[in-house]
Amino acid sequence: MPAAQFIHISGYGRKPRPGAKHHETAFGILNEAGRVPSATHHIDAPQPAQLIYGVPPETLRGQVLHLAERARDSSGRRLRSDAALIMAVVASCPELIPTQPDEEYEVRLWHWIPATLCWLQNCFGAQLRSVVLHEDEAHHHLHAVWLPIVREDGQLDWNRHPGRRAAAEAASDGEGKAAQNAAYVRAMKLWQDDYFLEVSQKFGHERKTVARERRARDTHLQIRALEAQVERLTKALAEAGSAVQMMQALALAEEGGTPALKAQAEPEPRSFDQGSKESTGNLVAKRPGDVLQQTFRVLSCETPTSWELEPFPVGSVKRRSPTFAVSEAELTAWKSSLTKDLRGASEIAASIGRALGVLNTLEKGAPIECRAP
Repeated sequence: MPAAQFIHISGYGRKPRPGAKHHETAFGILNEAGRVPSATHHIDAPQPAQLIYGVPPETLRGQVLHLAERARDSSGRRLRSDAALIMAVVASCPELIPTQPDEEYEVRLWHWIPATLCWLQNCFGAQLRSVVLHEDEAHHHLHAVWLPIVREDGQLDWNRHPGRRAAAEAASDGEGKAAQNAAYVRAMKLWQDDYFLEVSQKFGHERKTVARERRARDTHLQIRALEAQVERLTKALAEAGSAVQMMQALALAEEGGTPALKAQAEPEPRSFDQGSKESTGNLVAKRPGDVLQQTFRVLSCETPTSWELEPFPVGSVKRRSPTFAVSEAELTAWKSSLTKDLRGASEIAASIGRALGVLNTLEKGAPIECRAP
């Protein structure tokens, strides 16, 4: 299925709005867009922003401060500290950045960028001050910044913002707050539609993704609680996988399968004559992706109630593999403990199965009584 377009617009002031993150200010957004080092902590490997149009966004700080000094609200007072002074637009290319060089993708990208820039210029005119390209996240995306002008009455002119313009027109017609909000939403949907018609559909991008199924609040909370329970149980089962691998290692040692055992062991030989059960960490496989798969495979068989293995001379094992020298008493204790661990893993697997069953029932919309763990 083709990826859906992503374009978003938001306003920012000197301080964050109530409930917003601390960096969601005009200056924080300008620094992030310009990839100022102090504003890139959320990026694994930051790269410099590539200037596409205008000036580097971080250089607009002085103009923003000037707006804050001059601008007034409808009562003639200075603006609140969280009142919007800039508008920031993010337009993302829906296609993931290829892991290998892809000439066709590069051609599409460098056609999409000027098409989006042209559309932004038509929307915001001379108020569009900066457009930069980011290449250090999962998708190539553009950050655009536009500044309002100050009217004669001192108020900021947001006429270029489709939603604010529609809400202001509704207010001038004497409409109430609910009608103003509805006008705002309609205008923003039309704004998204226009971007789709002018840009996205030309590159095979969808207008929107498949809408998420609507759920009753109680059902949604039950599903979230069960998903959290499944996540916890899956983590516990993955940890139990180490016990299964140790059991396999012990069986291999008794059967003389020392090459496979050595492949899972650490490079340095180590004797267990002095250690306790914790010493068996030497034998746990270092491939985390295999743990859960191996555990489920072993748990699909019947859990043993006892070990049906004959005793063997310690010396014989020692001759085959000096990295696995144990006494019979230690081996018996490990067998007993690991069998208990495996039963516990079976119970965890059963719990996951029950939770997934309930989750599947809820997803289908069937009523069920369930409480959060």
